[in-house]
This record gives sequence, structure tokens and C-alpha cells, in this order.
Amino acid sequence: MNNDCKKLLFVSSNCLWGQSFDYPVTEDEPPAPIEIYGQSKFECEKILLGNADKLCSIIFRCPTIIDEGRLGLLSLLFEFMDDDKKIPLVGDGNNRYQFIYAKDLVNAMKAALNHDKTEVFNIGSDNVKSFNEVYEYVIKNAGSKSKLIHFPKAPMIFLMKLCYRLKLSPLGPYQYKMISASFVFDTTKIKKLLGFKPTLSNEEMLFRSYMYYKKNREEIQSRTNVSAHKKGANPGIIRLLKWLM
Repeated sequence: MNNDCKKLLFVSSNCLWGQSFDYPVTEDEPPAPIEIYGQSKFECEKILLGNADKLCSIIFRCPTIIDEGRLGLLSLLFEFMDDDKKIPLVGDGNNRYQFIYAKDLVNAMKAALNHDKTEVFNIGSDNVKSFNEVYEYVIKNAGSKSKLIHFPKAPMIFLMKLCYRLKLSPLGPYQYKMISASFVFDTTKIKKLLGFKPTLSNEEMLFRSYMYYKKNREEIQSRTNVSAHKKGANPGIIRLLKWLM
């Protein structure tokens, strides 16, 4: 605003919420973040929307961004798959959780350069399948021998909270609330106003990301001084769970 900036594209998050939804979440859903990352995104949104008369801001509310090379907590899942271990799921695995392909997000941002009004857009993949279906797709197409194993939701959430508080697990409040939840954005608005059309499904994205991990696992494990999304997460007590699987 003070440097003759005409337009700002801001990447927000589905971390604006920490609960499950049994319906597609629209742009009108009131945010209710539960941890500092989501809270910071919400505060940024409020600042941008409050200055709409001075700066054109396009806000993209994104689910987890996936592409080849995206690791972080996903590396824990990929390690289980690559070592043919049983993959634990919290609950029955029928919950649906949306991703967005990185290149699809970039294309949407390019399209937004021609949009001259401050706007909030949900973005995400289409035809979101359950965790059971997504993981089975990756396991089958990657030739892994992993199997899905389901644990009761309530006691698993309790143990995850306990392990996080004792600093034994990398899975924090957002992860242990959403890992057994359903969250899918309604993307009607961005399709109508920006002509957005996702090119990859959740399972296709995750498969690409896993195959990158499988091909580069040794090199990935030796990485230092890189972004948390470019290296594997510290598994903590999850390493013990993997051994038991």
C-alpha cells in the first residue's frame, strides 16, 4: 500500500478451521482456527479484507498443497508404504480430506492477475475420495505390500494428544483433529470467476509425491538446512508404531 503495490495474492489455508464438516465448506463459513498457524492466516485475511479500498487482494484458501518433493509429515506415511508396513488409520478411513496440486494453484494465481476485485476463493481438487480409497490407490500403483489397519477414533485421538503434550509426536492439534475428520472446500466460486479446473485428483497427487520419495529416499534422509517440507519429519514415537506394524 505504501510502495505502489496494485495487487496482492495471498495463500491462506484450511487451517482456518479445526473441525470436521459433513458438507462442502464455502467462502461464507466463519473461520475458527485452533492453533497459531491458522490464527496467523486468519489475522492476515482480516488485514487484507479491511484494506480492500486501498489494495486489491486475492485470497486463496488452500487445503494441503501436494507435488513431487512435498515431504514433511507426508514422509511418515511414505516411509510406512516404502517399507511395506501396515498403515494405521484413525477411525474407519471413510473420511474425505481434500488436497490441491501445486501446479493447479499456480495456474489459478496466474488467472487471478486479471481479476480486479478483492476476493476470497476456496481452491482444491475435485472428486475427493476417502482416505481408504486414496491410500489403496497409491499402494496398488506403487507395488507396495502395505495394508490399511483401522483403530478406534476416540482412544487414538486421546493417545495422540497425550504424545504431543509429552513432546513425543510431531502430530499437533490441527493434525490430530483433522486426521480422522472430513474437510472439502466448495470450489464453485473460483471455477465460475477464474475458470479454475483442477488437473489431478488426490490419489494422483499423492502417488506422484510418493514415487518421488521412493526414488530419492536415501538422498532425502541426508538433507540438512532445508525447508521442513523438503525433508522428512522427525517421527518421534511413530517410529515405535512403525516397528510394531
